[in-house]
Amino acid sequence: MRTWILKKVAFEGLRTGFSAQVAFFVDQKKNVPKIPLDAIRWADGQPYAAIPRADRAGFDWRSIELGLVGSSDAEIKSGPQIGRPRDR
Repeated sequence: MRTWILKKVAFEGLRTGFSAQVAFFVDQKKNVPKIPLDAIRWADGQPYAAIPRADRAGFDWRSIELGLVGSSDAEIKSGPQIGRPRDR
């Protein structure tokens, strides 16, 4: 369990009954393979990625392992090789 300490900031504008959206920046990785969240589908709790076919006539769904997930994309920890032709 993590404990978060928030620095005191100006809260005088807040009133009982108000609501707010909060986002926390937790971690970041650079130079990792990523995939747009729109290209991921879930089946039986497992993520799958839409991988274009070599002939570019459609795509296949391939199992992937995700790492960090952001608001628009996710890290691919394992799965199809990025930049390499798919297995035939």
